[in-house]
Amino acid sequence: TLHPNQTGFFGWRVPAVRQRWIMALGIFTWLVIWLFLWPCTGDGDSMLHYWNLRSTLIEPKDGLTSWARPVYVLLMIFPALAGLVTVRIFTAFVTILLVWQTMRLADDLKLERTWLAGWFLILQPLVFALASDTMTEIPMALGLTIAIRWWLAKRYASSFLLMSFLPFVRPEGLLLAPVWGLLLLLLPYDKEHPSFFARIGIGALLGAGTICLIIACYFFAGDWLYYLHAWSWQLGFINRGPLWHHLTNWPYYCGPVLLILFLLGIKPSWRRAMMLPWLCWAVVFCAHSILFYFGLFGSVGLMRIMATTASISALICLEGWNAIARTKGLSKLSPGTQRLVTVSTLALAALFVMAFYYASPEHHRCFVARKAGAFLKAYPQLKTAPRFFAGDPMVLEAMDYPAKSEQLIANKFDRQEQLEVLARLPVGTVGVWDNGQAFFWHHVRLEDFPALGYRTIFTARQQVKYFNRLARMLRFDPAYGDQSFIVVIKEK
Repeated sequence: TLHPNQTGFFGWRVPAVRQRWIMALGIFTWLVIWLFLWPCTGDGDSMLHYWNLRSTLIEPKDGLTSWARPVYVLLMIFPALAGLVTVRIFTAFVTILLVWQTMRLADDLKLERTWLAGWFLILQPLVFALASDTMTEIPMALGLTIAIRWWLAKRYASSFLLMSFLPFVRPEGLLLAPVWGLLLLLLPYDKEHPSFFARIGIGALLGAGTICLIIACYFFAGDWLYYLHAWSWQLGFINRGPLWHHLTNWPYYCGPVLLILFLLGIKPSWRRAMMLPWLCWAVVFCAHSILFYFGLFGSVGLMRIMATTASISALICLEGWNAIARTKGLSKLSPGTQRLVTVSTLALAALFVMAFYYASPEHHRCFVARKAGAFLKAYPQLKTAPRFFAGDPMVLEAMDYPAKSEQLIANKFDRQEQLEVLARLPVGTVGVWDNGQAFFWHHVRLEDFPALGYRTIFTARQQVKYFNRLARMLRFDPAYGDQSFIVVIKEK
């Protein structure tokens, strides 16, 4: 059931549950159509996560590292059995669950026009970009939203148990688990809240996820602390930026439509009922700002990490929308005009998120990567090559390459180590490298290969010609407009 709301925005009634299901189905259809337009993406580490899911099916301990995110692997591994398209469709379904839970959280907080919270979630540009991609931000946001709802419903044990597993979905769980512990200590001692001894038992549940992980590490890897021994945060480079990096990039995260609503929603949302959501949002925002400022844990200042608190951002935007709706001038508009304003606003935000996605050069890398993959799939010498390497697993997916192969070498995150590995490989080794993902992670340039004894036998290249004023306004780096993949063979 829904909490009763007396009015809808601009004269619209709050939709019934059936209408919400229709809305969710519409968003899901939109996401599925979009993922077929973009067969795979270069958004963040999506292909690395997908490739790790495939390898975990063969070697389970691959899913027990800090890089793999064990709980994320457990959620996504079975859809990955059927391939990239299937697991991306499943991710879209997870996003729809997040849309639904965001609306229900708005219900719990007794906000008006709660159905709009679902739209304000999916219309955050980076949420839309990740909504059907094999990334960890959306599952983390779903877990956090449910944990908040359970806390507000005084289901403290359930909330703590869920929170104990979130650190193994994304590292933000490590930041938020202590918040739950602090809030438990601060609860008043009365009949409505747990007793002192009950709190000890509830607090102990924060260790449940770690205990399960330790058991899994011993069972699958033969090492109780395999998760820590395979720790992968220090990747051989340090990125640093200004302390206010996430603040100045917040307009880039929200987009022009939601930014206005977010700013207008800050004041009305600053109330007791919203304190827990705001606290979660602030912890993630401030912690990542500090990590990026000091260059800790391989932080690169990516704004997509704020998608982990996307449901909270949506609620703040909803508060801003409701503040606008309460103004006297707007309430006097005719119902038809009110509906037109609502539809036009949502349509404008939807057009922006699609334009944002299209303008991002990393989403176009899949097309040139597939050209390189098609060449390698038909290249006869690859079958007899003693070793094979690839800088971006997107090409491996395009080749339908086996997830575990003795022919495939593992890349290094340190430039000098990677150069040494490439130099030691035997004559006849075949590889594929690019100036995007491969260069970012392994720091080897395309120009380095001739000196290492390699000859280029195929080049797939594209210029992102539509890299226009919109792309520059969105702070996309023009250097990524030149996208190249080369296939090389070692001759000496």
